[in-house]
Amino acid sequence: MKVHSPIKGSPININSQAFSSLISSLGLTNKLVIRDSKSNVMNGHFFHNELSSGLSIHGGDVIESNDGISSTQIPASLSLNILLKGSLNFCLGSKAYELNTSKLDKMKSAEEIDQPITAICAVGVLTKSDLLSRKIIKGQQVRKVNLFIKRSWLEKRCTDAKDKALLKRVFSRHNALYRWQDNKEFSLLAQQLLSLPTEDSLYNNILKEKIAYSLLTHLLSVLTDKIEHPLQPVGESKALQARTEKKLLRKKKNIERYIVKELENTITLSSIAQQFGLSISSLQRYFKQTYGQTINEYIRQHRLDKAKIAITVKELSISEAGYQAGYNHVSNFTSAFKRQFGITPASLLKLHQLEVS
Repeated sequence: MKVHSPIKGSPININSQAFSSLISSLGLTNKLVIRDSKSNVMNGHFFHNELSSGLSIHGGDVIESNDGISSTQIPASLSLNILLKGSLNFCLGSKAYELNTSKLDKMKSAEEIDQPITAICAVGVLTKSDLLSRKIIKGQQVRKVNLFIKRSWLEKRCTDAKDKALLKRVFSRHNALYRWQDNKEFSLLAQQLLSLPTEDSLYNNILKEKIAYSLLTHLLSVLTDKIEHPLQPVGESKALQARTEKKLLRKKKNIERYIVKELENTITLSSIAQQFGLSISSLQRYFKQTYGQTINEYIRQHRLDKAKIAITVKELSISEAGYQAGYNHVSNFTSAFKRQFGITPASLLKLHQLEVS
């Protein structure tokens, strides 16, 4: 287990280089912009652990000492935040969210009005890779714990139809955020993590693993009530359907990989059909039935996804990103981008940028 920073002991100052290194060490593409390049990003107590089990946890009790924004390309995942104090302002794709502990009293129901609320819990769901931009606000105190779980990590551990059905429900809505108020379980576990000693000992490492798994099991039990439809048992007829869908999924993924690999080249329906020994009509019908969109729609979507990252993280101009996506005119690119994401490239860029006064 790699421990980047202890949570207890003397407070530490975290500069922009150290902050970016923490994220880059996880193999994620990140861009950090701060208003004052001579000042630190934050100071206080902070920890970041990539657990040997495959889970990732981080948290701390810090004062943000700069205005800034950190943009990261995140894989399909669940991200659980337990906010004990302060606020979090962030964007998932084209959606902006705020979590603020000052609003806890307003979140109480009539039955909970006399119960102490100790944290806001929220889980973000990414069904596919997308942008996460976290805003940093000078003077803001934040005390929180985050548990990050890749979708692929969860899928590898699903051994029966019930588990797979649960994950299918959980990952049914991209960029979804589920929020609730916590009076006990999540808060206590988060506080245990925040109060652990600094030593990277066998005991502490095992304890962190235990707490991380406890958080995950609590999260999965809560999500069954948060997702839109209740979990339904899978019967024998659905088991046969699942096996058929599995075969189709393998074939679909092969076509998908080929298209993604050739995105920067000229792709035609005839070349794809020839690659997989299908007629063009069979290819179109099969792809539409199994993927819910035409091949041309799929190619356009992925090229626009790449353009979105090019604009916000790789800092290409809107016209350059549009040209790479296959559009010769900026106006056509802007129209297609807005139809796809519900927001113009310029508005998305502004949303994921630090505002300069």
